Amino acid sequence: MAELPPEEVESVQVASVRHGTLVRVRHIQHKLRKAVVIVAAAGSLCGGLVGLITTMRFVETEIIHNDATVPAKSPAVASHPVIDPHDRRMSLMVLPFKNSTRDPKEDYLADGITDDLTSELSHIPQTVVIGRTTARTYKDRAVDARVIGQELGVRYILEGSARRIGDTLRVNAELIATESGEQVWSARFDEPVAALANGQDTIIAGLRQALGFKLVSVEAARRQRVAAPNPDAFDLVLRARAQDDQPGGNPRAKAEKVRLYEEALRLDPSAVLALTGLAEEFIGQSSFGGWSSYENWRRAGEMLERASSLSPDSEAVLRAVSLKLRYEPGGCEKAVVVSRRLLSLFPNDSFRAYANLTYCAKELGRPQEAIEYAQTGLRLNPGHPFAQYLYRQMGAAAVYAGRYEEAITWLQQALALRPLVARGDYSAYHHTWLALAYASLGRMAEARHEVEVSAREWPFFTVRMLLLGNGKPETEVLVQRFQTALRLAGQRDHAEEEADFGVKSDGLLHDASAGYTPLTATGVSVIRTADLPRLIEDSKPLVIDSLNYFNGRSVPGAVGLRDAGMGGSVTDGAEESLAKVMTELTGGDLARPIVAMGFNCESFSGRNLAIRVAALGYRNVFWYRGGREAWDVAGLPMAPLQPHPW
Repeated sequence: MAELPPEEVESVQVASVRHGTLVRVRHIQHKLRKAVVIVAAAGSLCGGLVGLITTMRFVETEIIHNDATVPAKSPAVASHPVIDPHDRRMSLMVLPFKNSTRDPKEDYLADGITDDLTSELSHIPQTVVIGRTTARTYKDRAVDARVIGQELGVRYILEGSARRIGDTLRVNAELIATESGEQVWSARFDEPVAALANGQDTIIAGLRQALGFKLVSVEAARRQRVAAPNPDAFDLVLRARAQDDQPGGNPRAKAEKVRLYEEALRLDPSAVLALTGLAEEFIGQSSFGGWSSYENWRRAGEMLERASSLSPDSEAVLRAVSLKLRYEPGGCEKAVVVSRRLLSLFPNDSFRAYANLTYCAKELGRPQEAIEYAQTGLRLNPGHPFAQYLYRQMGAAAVYAGRYEEAITWLQQALALRPLVARGDYSAYHHTWLALAYASLGRMAEARHEVEVSAREWPFFTVRMLLLGNGKPETEVLVQRFQTALRLAGQRDHAEEEADFGVKSDGLLHDASAGYTPLTATGVSVIRTADLPRLIEDSKPLVIDSLNYFNGRSVPGAVGLRDAGMGGSVTDGAEESLAKVMTELTGGDLARPIVAMGFNCESFSGRNLAIRVAALGYRNVFWYRGGREAWDVAGLPMAPLQPHPW
């Protein structure tokens, strides 16, 4: 790609900032159009539009930072390092990639990858990337990485090569630490060259993703070796993010991540990366980790409000906001909007956006669209540590779409990444959908095997727990067909309402979303399916459904308070909110009969809700242990139910 000549630069203003130097470049006059024509004629590998964007980025700045830019001296004139690499944040330079062929006409392949990769890496938060003009002064020079580190004050050098092999574009890359000269990472990417621009985009996305994760872990390890007695907030953020490298959602790693983010926020309450990182962790715990979620969910919302006010269009904020919206009741439509904005601003760091779009399209009853999103996300992020999630959602969507053979392939691929799928219910999810696919193909022996494995991984699944829940008539037909297939494969239909699991009763709230409940609960009465219709007819109780494993229907006349059966304690913020809505629903009548229910007797949700209501002073509280599932098994009528705000 051509560069603007020196006379096109009008002025440069340099101002000192913490951790670097801010360069404000005021230039690009009317002759920019001429440069655009030159770029198009040069035939950049990534195509006209991406090439134009890349050129504009680099004519505007020489050293790129996500919130600051630093002017670098040319190696020809630099006699002292610009910034000591020991003091600089994560910093690197992309050396011009080598053309491994003997044909100079192929130079543009390597040059295009160098330019676009330099641009993309500049979007990694808190990372300084040396601009391409300076990097090009090292082209075809045999210079030790340690020398470059001293000359430019960078900690890492990325170098590599590109060449055509038949119909394939092969790119090799390696990351070198300038302090030691050691290689800390390497990778090879092969892409078809039939669609050259798409092939390069995929390679750039893969390199960007892999390097983003690797830089965090390498830099976090380095900082722990050389950490000052009082690390700053960004050091702590790096160390928190490095905990993602622990396999299987290691509980200790998760606890350490929260601790590090909390400490970072004590040092800098406005650290956007700490705010969004901790919010994402709390959202994950609230959505997947049990029912002690009220405080975490509330805090996540507060942190995202603050982060959004500080940096509304930052990558980190959009990622976290889209995740939270996705798990809010009816939030998928909004999550789609935010995810598409995330894609438009950060197209090559796209895993979260495609994960949200895949999930929401599936939940909204658009399985083919979900599959397409997942396939694109995997093409752009093939080595992402959580790629198994896209395989899993794509497999489930394929079952919805009746593409059973493909579903089996994708679900097996997800299971092949099992080190990332530690929790039993996650693994059971894969096996259940595999059982559905096999059963739908009439391969019953394989379906029964998957059901057996699922039951060993997570014994609480029932046929009636299979929910698609978007309320469409065609969805109901699909649910019934899938439930029939699972029953034929040997999956148990429901939990037994009267089952005695030998669990001692207590007055505590339990965090687990599923588990073996005792027969009673302190301070409340237990009511069974055989007696509940008469109680409803005679006493007109307030029936409250906590809506776990909810598919849009419940006992007629019930009020739905989503997650009101969470764990925690009867003195937490959830209890305060519950007190307000209960006063609204009962008029403050503490003698009003209350029936609290959840999904079934293997869910603590209904029991927790009953204990919470009793703790508010209501004297006539019943726990319907059988829950929504037992009501359905008895063939009693059910009615549509919308969650009540609380």
